Amino acid sequence: MRKRNPIYEKARWTMDRSRLFLGGVMGFAAVMTLFAFVVFYDMLRHMRVRQEGNFAQMLQMYIVLGMIECLLVLLVSPGISGASVAGERDRGMYDILRVSGVGALRLISGKITACMNVMIVLIVAGFPALSLVFVYGGVRLVDAVTLGAVLVLIALYLNSAGLLCSVLLRKTGRAVAASYAVMLFLTAGTLLIHYLPSFLFVSGYGEAIGSQIDWFHYLLLLNPLLTFYCVLNSQAGSKDFMFSLINDRGNYRPNWVTEHWTGVSLTLFAVLSIAALLLTAVLQRKFGRKR
Repeated sequence: MRKRNPIYEKARWTMDRSRLFLGGVMGFAAVMTLFAFVVFYDMLRHMRVRQEGNFAQMLQMYIVLGMIECLLVLLVSPGISGASVAGERDRGMYDILRVSGVGALRLISGKITACMNVMIVLIVAGFPALSLVFVYGGVRLVDAVTLGAVLVLIALYLNSAGLLCSVLLRKTGRAVAASYAVMLFLTAGTLLIHYLPSFLFVSGYGEAIGSQIDWFHYLLLLNPLLTFYCVLNSQAGSKDFMFSLINDRGNYRPNWVTEHWTGVSLTLFAVLSIAALLLTAVLQRKFGRKR
C-alpha cells in the first residue's frame, strides 16, 4: 500500500474543518453568481428592448464570466501559496516538520498538492455560474472542460511561483507580497514591457513592413491573463488575437510562435511550473540543512 504524504494529509484535514475555507468557497461562488446574473439580466433586457434574440451575446457572456473567474484565480493563488511554507515558520511548526523525517521533495509536493486542492475546489465552485450560457447554447461542454483545465494549469503556474517565494522568504508577509509581485509582473508587467518601447521610441518603431517581432513581445507568452483570453477567443472563433495585439504596435510578419501562441504559452506554463517546484525542493533541502 502506498504511503500517504503527511504534509498533504495535514493540510487536507485542516481545510476540511476550516470555516475560512468554507467562507472562501461560498464567497468565490457568490461573486461568480452575482456577475453571472448581472450580465445575464443585461443581455435579456437588451433582447426585450430590441424584440430579437442576439445569441452572440451568450458568447460575450461566456468570455466575461470566464475572465472574471480567471481574475479571481489570479488574486487568490499568490495568497495561498505564498503563505504555505512561510506560514509554518511563523506558527512555529517548521522545526517539527524538519524532525519528522519528511524530505524536501515530499514537503513541496504535499504543499503544492494542498494548494491545488484549494484552487480546484474554487474553480469548480465557479462553474455553476458559467453553466448559464448553456441555456441558449453557443458553447459546448468540451469548451467548458477545456476552460477548467486551462484554469487549473494557470493556478499551478502561479502556485509554484508562490511556493518558491514562500521558501526563499522566511516571513509570511514578505512571501505573500513577493508572490503578488510576481503575479503583477507576469500580467501587467509583461504588457507594460510590450507597450513601453513604442511610447518611448515612436519614430522608427515598427516602420518596416514585414519586420521580425522584437524579443520583448515574446514576454507576453508568460502572461496567464492574456493566454486565458486567447483560449476564450479561440473558442469564440477568433484565433488571431495575440498577433493583432502585437501588430498593433508595428508591422510584423507572423511566424510559427504567433500561429501556435496559445499552445506554446501553455507549454511554457507547465515547464516553468515543474522547474519552479524542483528548484523549490532543492532550496528547501539546502535551507533545511542550515537550520
